[in-house]
Amino acid sequence: MRVLKLFLLTFAITCRAQYETNLPPHVRQVLSQQLQDYFGSEGNKGVPVLDSAVNWNLFEKWPDDFVHHGKHYRLKLTGSGGDVIWDIASRSEVAFTPNFSAKYGDHFNGLAIYGGWVNRRKWEVDVSLDGKRVFGMQFYQNGTLFSFYYDEKKSGIRKTEYFDCSGTRIGSDVNGKYEWQGREVSSVDFRSFRTAILAACNHLVRPAEPSGPANGSQPLMPDSKSTPRATGSRR
Repeated sequence: MRVLKLFLLTFAITCRAQYETNLPPHVRQVLSQQLQDYFGSEGNKGVPVLDSAVNWNLFEKWPDDFVHHGKHYRLKLTGSGGDVIWDIASRSEVAFTPNFSAKYGDHFNGLAIYGGWVNRRKWEVDVSLDGKRVFGMQFYQNGTLFSFYYDEKKSGIRKTEYFDCSGTRIGSDVNGKYEWQGREVSSVDFRSFRTAILAACNHLVRPAEPSGPANGSQPLMPDSKSTPRATGSRR
């Protein structure tokens, strides 16, 4: 308990520092490499999340359908509240559904894309290909990156990295080996620290008021001018 209290105190100040989503340079570099490894130099114009010219934080930008490599993908919407999950029949219902998700494809067959919003704020985005996690991200309430997860195509290693609200990398899970603040920890301690930093940052940083069903400050994908261009179901 003392360790947990010290942990929360340590990040009380840094959790107030960053107010918008700015992906750390390391994340942008890994993301660029992941896209290159899985998609090569192929174009992804109009593909949700993968087309860097569109702000996919905004739900209204997500199309009803799109075609990728000759395969047709159609939007599926679900809502959630408490322990209940239901299908959303039309886009207009999203305006009255604080917690919802948008999904295309099958996680284990071809391309799958997932986006989730909680209290009408972006919470998670996930892209997979044939069951492999190309990349996924989860965010604090203010839009700052909380976790970044991916499967390295060449090595097969599964990684998840965690960040505090100032954007500093704070821990990782690499194939079930847990690290927090530079030292190896048990799975129990790791889950406690992860839960604590998520709760602390979401509590200490007052989120911006949403302007619509889904709110975001910048595109999910890095700008092609600032990052080398390469180009779900869930985890």
